[in-house]
Amino acid sequence: MRRHTFRCKESRHRILLSKQYPRYELHWRSTAVSRGTSLVDCGVCSVDLRVDRLMAVLQICDDFFHVKPKYRDMYQNVPPGNIVAILKNLAPLINQSIFTCRVNGVRCNELFTDTLTDEGICFTFNGFSSYDMFKDGVLHDEYSYLNETKNVTNWNMEEGYLVEDLLRTHPIRALGSGFAAGLTMRLMASDSNIEEHCREQQGFKVTIHAPNEYPQVSKKFALVTHSHDVTLAVRPVIMQTSSELKDYDPKRRNCYFHFERQLKFFRFYTQANCEVECLTNFTLELCGCVKFSMPRSPGTPLCQTSEIICVIEAEFRMLQLSVQQGEDNLESHVSSCDCIPSCVSIQYDTEITQSKCDFKKTLDLRIGHADPAIRKGLQSRQISKLAIYFKEVQFITSKRSELFGMTDFIANCGGILGLCLGVSLFSIIELLYYCLARPMLLMRESFNNKGKVKIVGEVNVGRF
Repeated sequence: MRRHTFRCKESRHRILLSKQYPRYELHWRSTAVSRGTSLVDCGVCSVDLRVDRLMAVLQICDDFFHVKPKYRDMYQNVPPGNIVAILKNLAPLINQSIFTCRVNGVRCNELFTDTLTDEGICFTFNGFSSYDMFKDGVLHDEYSYLNETKNVTNWNMEEGYLVEDLLRTHPIRALGSGFAAGLTMRLMASDSNIEEHCREQQGFKVTIHAPNEYPQVSKKFALVTHSHDVTLAVRPVIMQTSSELKDYDPKRRNCYFHFERQLKFFRFYTQANCEVECLTNFTLELCGCVKFSMPRSPGTPLCQTSEIICVIEAEFRMLQLSVQQGEDNLESHVSSCDCIPSCVSIQYDTEITQSKCDFKKTLDLRIGHADPAIRKGLQSRQISKLAIYFKEVQFITSKRSELFGMTDFIANCGGILGLCLGVSLFSIIELLYYCLARPMLLMRESFNNKGKVKIVGEVNVGRF
């Protein structure tokens, strides 16, 4: 069985798609090779290799294989294996999943790179490199999470694309809005690779997120099912924060500027990245290990398949502790997360439309006659189409700012006093003069005249 996820990015957003791919050489069988293990049919593979493959794939299967005691108890005696290396070996190539891809009028198949996510190996288009995503010297060197080689060019989160060179950028910029300026792909899956046992959902998972956020496929996605034409119209929702709020406490404004909160693994603070680190720390505290997709320091142990049930329980436990009082010291780990939004953030609202289409018949009529091998290959594949584009050319940005600043306070006070009492600025000056300046002048005049006697002489005047 093969598990494959891939991602693509248009303009300032990234898109994650995921698809289950079984391998013909991996099948479930009931034959036991030892207590607590199951045998998989892998041709000339050794028993140990077959068991390692099965244990690795089980980590990205449904919770069914971990919550059921009859499965969970079988994993205890299986020795640890190289989970990530096995998943990378089982992951299909890009040309086995994306039949065609075009963005800005050019082919984009070769622009995809591998990314490790909680749902397996993904292909990323227009994503961040490890240098731009993670801090230096904090991650282990056993395997890489991001294989993108291009660093960010002429773009930043606060200002967007720089006007000096709008075409030579990374992430790649969308040239406009509408279907023609978007990203279009034909996704294909071999019938022999469609696996209903590992996963109930069949198709490709699509997640659109900001480029500086590490993707969590299982948390939010849209499903592109087989033989369907799916269109995602995207509208960016950008939140900015006024510089006047930098003097406010982050709790009061309910956001962090990038220089106020530093994460252990990620270069940029975002609410999603903070939640990833929080879940990682909580899982390590509760289980003594972390899942293969979680960022970890050198020496931090990986959770084996028998421990995935603890990883699942840790996520639900953290959600419970975040909304209620805990009964042990684990509550402190949740409260210390403090994952409030970042002061500059990008989210994406999407409108999804889909219709059922027979792309195999269309492609067979168009190109099947030119090459019999193509016609034969199309008969054993499921093909879907995905289009992603910006809905509008322009969008409105939201901004946090002071509701009442000092200038607004003085203006409102003056307006109310003038309306109700007829008070003006000169009235206030006169009041201050008679209350402060005038008494002081009288006191000074009194002290200066102290000790002086004035004699008044009587003057004779005529009387009638």
